[in-house]
Amino acid sequence: TGDLGYMDEDGYLYLNGRKKNLIILSNGENVSPELIENKFDSDRLVQDIIAFGEGDSIEVEVYPNYEYAQANNIQDIQAAMNEIVAKHNEELPTYAKISNCTVRKQPFKKTSSKKIIRKIYFDNREEKSAEKENLLRPATELQQQIFEVVTTVLGEEAIGTDANLYKSGMDSLTSVMLIEELQTQLNVSVTLTELMDHNTILSLEELILEKQGEEKIDYSVRPAYPLTSIMMYFAYIIPGNTTGNLPFVYRLDNSVDLNRLQDAFHTLMDVHPILKAVIKPTEQKYYAVFRDDSRVIDIPVLQCTESEIENKLASLLTPFRCSYNNRLRTPSGWRSGNRLRP
Repeated sequence: TGDLGYMDEDGYLYLNGRKKNLIILSNGENVSPELIENKFDSDRLVQDIIAFGEGDSIEVEVYPNYEYAQANNIQDIQAAMNEIVAKHNEELPTYAKISNCTVRKQPFKKTSSKKIIRKIYFDNREEKSAEKENLLRPATELQQQIFEVVTTVLGEEAIGTDANLYKSGMDSLTSVMLIEELQTQLNVSVTLTELMDHNTILSLEELILEKQGEEKIDYSVRPAYPLTSIMMYFAYIIPGNTTGNLPFVYRLDNSVDLNRLQDAFHTLMDVHPILKAVIKPTEQKYYAVFRDDSRVIDIPVLQCTESEIENKLASLLTPFRCSYNNRLRTPSGWRSGNRLRP
């Protein structure tokens, strides 16, 4: 049948692997990958795992259960996985101990019976290895620094200096992460537009060299900032207009954790200082954004019954009210307005 196994002293037959999957190490040791992989069956953080030989050692690649990690607030998945590997290494013979664990972001290709298709995995691995040998390597110190930042953010080392980063797996989220790391590691400020226009390591090097000759922008915290274009529009062109601040109501499913939602809003306020800012006139009578990092934003969770909802909404959704005798201000001037409901 192609199965590997053994018979114990009582005559029971145990199957522990497949002959075609057998790992033959360079030191001559034969290891069944299933012997290793089955050790992780009870680990909730491990969604799928594959073991393979690399020289005279054993390595594993793991696709984690990201939902489990999020639900249990596991931030450093690699560190958590290393701990699991260390635990199982104590149960394995010396020649089968795991020397390295790689965490992957994409799931494995599987059969209809949910088994990893090993042939596809190893074919892709060989293809990537061949591509890696032909990659254009960093030729300067700055290219090497950019390469290290890029590969850390993308979690992928098979990237040539002439490769389009967006075709190599970079998306909107990793774009923001890369911009932040370039600022932190190389002390260079790159906008999203500039990154999209300079999407290779080589072109990023050119951009950074250009920026090194420019005057440095002062990012220190200031008490007041100028208004953005949209802020100026609402502050000067259509003062009193409420369309930029209309409230909305959403009916949430009962499964929503209101405490987590509340914490998420508070966290957002803390990491985005502009949300704590106040727009008001300066001493010179023009509007500015006054920043206040110490301001505490409290978003309450109010409890009310189904019968109280209508009255509660009426008190919340009142951006403005006009009577028959009131006049409504518009961009073109003043006009008489009909009764407006909230």
